[in-house]
Amino acid sequence: MKIDKEALAKNQFWILLGAALLLWVIALAMLKMQGPSAVAEKFAKYDKADKDIKAALSKGPKNKSFLEPWEKHGETFRSHKDKVWAEAWTVQQGMMTWPRADFQAKLRYPTDPFSTAERSEYRNTLYITQFADLDREVLQFPDLYKKMTPVEFKGGVQAVIPPINWVKTPTREECWLAQEDFWVKREMLRIVHDVLETVGNMEEVKIDPKKDPVPEGALARRRFHNSYWEIDLVFEKGERPGQQIIGPRSLIKNTHIGRRTQPLANPRTHRGLIFRLDQGDSYRYFQVVGEPLAWGEVREFKAATPVGAIDYRKPFNVHQVFDRDNSPVRRIDVLEVGARAQSNRTQTVALKPQDLLKKMDAPTTDDTSGAGATGAAAGSGGMPGSGAMAGPAGSGMGGPGRGELGGGMTPGGPGAGPVGDPTPNNLLERNRYIQVTDQCRHLPVGLVLIVDQAHIQDVLVAVANSRLRVQVTQVDFEHAHGYVPAASDAEEGAVEGMEGGRATPPMMAAETMPGMPGAAGQGTARVTEDPNLVELSVYGIAALYGRPGVKPAEGTGTPAATQP
Repeated sequence: MKIDKEALAKNQFWILLGAALLLWVIALAMLKMQGPSAVAEKFAKYDKADKDIKAALSKGPKNKSFLEPWEKHGETFRSHKDKVWAEAWTVQQGMMTWPRADFQAKLRYPTDPFSTAERSEYRNTLYITQFADLDREVLQFPDLYKKMTPVEFKGGVQAVIPPINWVKTPTREECWLAQEDFWVKREMLRIVHDVLETVGNMEEVKIDPKKDPVPEGALARRRFHNSYWEIDLVFEKGERPGQQIIGPRSLIKNTHIGRRTQPLANPRTHRGLIFRLDQGDSYRYFQVVGEPLAWGEVREFKAATPVGAIDYRKPFNVHQVFDRDNSPVRRIDVLEVGARAQSNRTQTVALKPQDLLKKMDAPTTDDTSGAGATGAAAGSGGMPGSGAMAGPAGSGMGGPGRGELGGGMTPGGPGAGPVGDPTPNNLLERNRYIQVTDQCRHLPVGLVLIVDQAHIQDVLVAVANSRLRVQVTQVDFEHAHGYVPAASDAEEGAVEGMEGGRATPPMMAAETMPGMPGAAGQGTARVTEDPNLVELSVYGIAALYGRPGVKPAEGTGTPAATQP
């Protein structure tokens, strides 16, 4: 049979279309005949597997060994969690103090007995004693006090950390809330103190004896520096046998991180720069006086200072002692906790109470008199309401954002503002935590400081290193307008008391600094606004850890983890 190739080429489309339709019909017929049985087989397998799984789950594990690996893993997790909890508590336990030794020993958990008589004494006499000398001394270790001077408190210490104006004898819950508020704000003072210590500390620099030989006739040469100065201490023999001095050939160099010209004398008191040598229990102050130094400029001391018991051959520390005109932190304006310390990042989060405290005590009417028994001024108070936190009038965190800072805040305390969940006797705000667990309470905190702009990062580092374990959530700063340091009584007294060319550093007795050379001139000078100062606001979330362990819950015989 002869195929007409020409006709085949002309009609190839129709030929291929017909073939495709034929194949489609054949495939459809085969699927129609074989599909239902295959689908039914798959459904049967699925139903059988589903029934087998449900049957196995309803019967439980085949034997006890099935659970052992999971129970071991869970115990490992819980053990590690408790270990981390204990380590975190160890860091913070020293900050949780009570104003009397027997209270400190017995009040380990909120559910511990705390009688009405003891709470009345706490309200009337003990509570307020904790606020004495907070502006001058902050407890750093059990036997060591560190001074807060020269930092100012805007309006005074009780304006920045106002005590509660008790109306009635507090419940146990109110006592614990008041103490927690005090603990946290005292720790924020330590943050400021840590900035002073860190910036003032001078590290020793190793000297190459070939490049910088010991001056002729001198005993030794030691070099130290911080972010302000570099000093070369040249130790020489004194006039008396065995006496050692910091010689007049010692050098000071301006190494300010901002490359500023720095004065060698306070413009108000005319007192020179004060430095302290520390070696064990011995310390010695020396003073450097002169005209301002440009950045990188070097000048001799030109005056000698006896070093007393300091042995230059052994390790010793050098620390710069600040005054109100050169301190990295000049003033504390606001310390806040709770709702008024909320940042933009956290303001939408509804704050919570600590339920254990809330459930401990029913409302009482044991005392309705004695408002202000603590000695605090009427209208001042430390525990914040949700609408008005404690703080100095006319300043404060004021809610998140720079626009609200520094305006319109009124003192807290009962009746100062709306309270979302008040305590029964003194209307303290319970809603203060972002999150509450058996291990930890997350409390919003905030502080406003007048600081030298060169040390903003030092403040943030001190916040991060605080034992409050603060997570910084927002930082704002702007130029500090109108701030001029106030003269302290100690400074004025020291200036007036200059005799024989000797001056007394601020807040220090003259007899503790023998051999200090005097400042040039007397009297005070008018000080202009420092353009390098900023108002710094720091918001964060503090992690407050509870005491590890298990204690019977209030009113029950079942164990429940509790918090201090």
